[in-house]
Amino acid sequence: MSKEKTIKYYLEENFNCAETILLLSIEEYDLQVKKDQARILKGFGGGMYMERTCGVVTGGIAVLSLLYDGEHLKNKVIKYQDLVKERFQSLDCEKIKTTHRENDVRCAGVINDAYTILKSIINKKEEA
Repeated sequence: MSKEKTIKYYLEENFNCAETILLLSIEEYDLQVKKDQARILKGFGGGMYMERTCGVVTGGIAVLSLLYDGEHLKNKVIKYQDLVKERFQSLDCEKIKTTHRENDVRCAGVINDAYTILKSIINKKEEA
């Protein structure tokens, strides 16, 4: 998925980080979710308005929840959080924004990096 799609959803259409992660996934994985239904994640933006758990984390977990169940879901959710934390040194919006937010594109780079991580988790085959 291109950075242009992130810019479109996040900066031009004013979707938050969680919503943007879901919208990128809807397109890439043909999820049966309508674009306007991504607004279900509206309250998860800005670390749930308290700069706590970042929207890229909650949005990614929402996507994984649409794709997996049981132990597969549990393992992928844990792995996703571990890799996001490794990349950004935190899962919290406040800390991620402090070190990774850019003035001109705000958190678009964070969304792109987190989405790349999410895709790696989705595309990895589960070991039996």
